Parts: sequence; C-alpha cells; structure tokens
Amino acid sequence: MGENVAAPAAAFDPGAPAVVIHQLTVLDADVVMESRRWTTGRRGATVPVESMQVADLAPFVTQALAVGARAIASAGSAQDTFQLERLITEVAAKTSESTSRAAEATSKAASGAADAMATAAEAARRAIADGETASRKGQRSASASSIHSVSATLRRCPNTKCVVCTV
Repeated sequence: MGENVAAPAAAFDPGAPAVVIHQLTVLDADVVMESRRWTTGRRGATVPVESMQVADLAPFVTQALAVGARAIASAGSAQDTFQLERLITEVAAKTSESTSRAAEATSKAASGAADAMATAAEAARRAIADGETASRKGQRSASASSIHSVSATLRRCPNTKCVVCTV
C-alpha cells in the first residue's frame, strides 16, 4: 500500500507543542495586503510587491495567527455566552408561559367551582322555598277542610242548647 500521501501544509507538532507550517498559500486579499506592511518583522509602511520576494514573513504569520486565534476564541466564548443567554431566555419564556397557563387553569377551575356552588345554592334555595310554599298550601287546605267539616257537623247538631253549636 505505498500510497503517496502528501504532508499537510500546516500541522500540529505535539513535541513542541506548536503549529508547523510547511508550505501554505493564502490568497485572501486582506491578508496579502497586510503582509506587505511586515517586511521588517514589525508592522510598518506598505512596501512595493517587488520588495516582498525576499521578505521573511514569519513574524507576520505568527502575529496574524495569534491575533486570529484569539479573535476566534473570543468569538467562540461570546457565542457560548450568547447560547447560554438564549437558553436562559428560552427557559424564562417557557416558565412564564407555563405559569400563565397554570394560573389560567386555576382561575378557570376556581370560577367553575364558584359557579357550581352558586348553582347548587340557588337550587337548594328554590327547593326550600318551594317546600315552604307547598307546606303552607297544604296547611291552609287542611285548615279550610277541617273548618268546613266542623261547620257542617255543627249545622247538623239537633241540640239547640248546645254551647258549641249556638256560639
């Protein structure tokens, strides 16, 4: 299996530890333009393209990678923070929504119970009132019937001297 595997242009060296760049071509216009300021090993004035062929850009590459890595790490931390904030916001919204639904359900249940109690109380009041009315009617009817019966009996009494009949 003598496959010819090309070495990566940039790799990690665990012995150092370091990132080793063997041969890497960067075509990004902003990177190329900024590299023209680093021909002396420090950032300075832009030099003509012709002067770039002999320039050692190792300090630029090291600085660009360090700054880029920090920016990426910072953005990653910011992203993690944003994700955490979003998660907290979502949990808060869901908690608020659940609380609102629970309060609404509790309110409906309490309202339903109050309505049921009011209906039951009204039905009981009506039943008592109807019972009292029926009882009074029955008493009046029974009293009238008794009075009528006694009156009829007294009218038939043959004793003219009867104290009850003549009264």
